[in-house]
Amino acid sequence: MAKGIVQGLGPIDTTMIKSPAYNLIHEYRLEASRGRVYHLDFYRLEHLSDADKHLFSEVLEDRPAISIVEWASKFLDQLVPGYLSIVLARSGTPSCRTIQIKAVGASSNYEELLQRLAR
Repeated sequence: MAKGIVQGLGPIDTTMIKSPAYNLIHEYRLEASRGRVYHLDFYRLEHLSDADKHLFSEVLEDRPAISIVEWASKFLDQLVPGYLSIVLARSGTPSCRTIQIKAVGASSNYEELLQRLAR
């Protein structure tokens, strides 16, 4: 999914886009005018140290960058007041998925975005 999101934002070599499970954060720079994407993965983390909180908060608050967070449910609510949650689930056949997108926490911008997507 991360590859698709990054590729949709601008031309980029998608072979560079891999899970940051061992690095925790990967940064993908898009064309100069398109900014950057941070790809985070909380899977291997058992808890957040103060240094982790500072680093992740700094990355997640970087505007206008976009952050994609795998295993976000582990810690994201401790780091930001609001975000979009995208959940993929198997549906029927092994190649079929349902996608659930919802706004979580305090951010009217995400509610507006979801309304635009629904239209």
